[in-house]
Amino acid sequence: MTAGLAARAAQIVLPGRAVSVRAARRFTAAALPGCPRADDLVLAVSELASNAVTWSASGQEGAFTVRVRAAPGWARVEVTDAGPAAGEPPAGGNGWGLLIVAEVTDRCGTVTGPDGSRTAWAEVTWGEPPASAAGGDLPAHDCGDHQLTAGCPLDCLASRLSAQAYQPLRRELPWLLRRPVTVGDVTDMYLRSQLRHVRYLGRRRIGEIAVVLILAGLLAPPGDPPGPCAGRPG
Repeated sequence: MTAGLAARAAQIVLPGRAVSVRAARRFTAAALPGCPRADDLVLAVSELASNAVTWSASGQEGAFTVRVRAAPGWARVEVTDAGPAAGEPPAGGNGWGLLIVAEVTDRCGTVTGPDGSRTAWAEVTWGEPPASAAGGDLPAHDCGDHQLTAGCPLDCLASRLSAQAYQPLRRELPWLLRRPVTVGDVTDMYLRSQLRHVRYLGRRRIGEIAVVLILAGLLAPPGDPPGPCAGRPG
């Protein structure tokens, strides 16, 4: 199965012991047969479950819950623990777990419930965004290889981005902004961390967009001080 992965949901409650991390991995793999990014989610669950056992009250004779949800082109895992552990945190933590989760998935985050429980989640997407995402296919226009400016129409990105990065922009942004979209709008949305809300985009594809904008001189490379506004239309 690829983009046609059937919608499904599954969950399991596991004791807060180190041996349960392996059980969480096996459960996740079994819940995602045919998913092309199952390995990414299995690794993410391994890190999140390990955190729950090591750093939360779930590891103090408690339990944690693993949930897996999937639909065509999308899958999500969640690990819910019992909240912060009592007493001093264990020594030796390196803090790399969440960085690994962020690297192998498209989106991730943490939500704290009213009872103090914490749910760490991660999502992945794959395949082409379906035409139904925006009510049908939209024609693309490629205006060549001229120098990009902030005032260029969005379609100037067509030949510079992969289809997986360009098509979500083309389908979603005109609907979100309710007007014609420029390359400068994409730059602004990147700087405001708003591109992560675009369906089917994801962290890696946002990174691809950033590279194109940096090469065009519309974004400063990481670590560089921000420069003056490069001709944004009023």
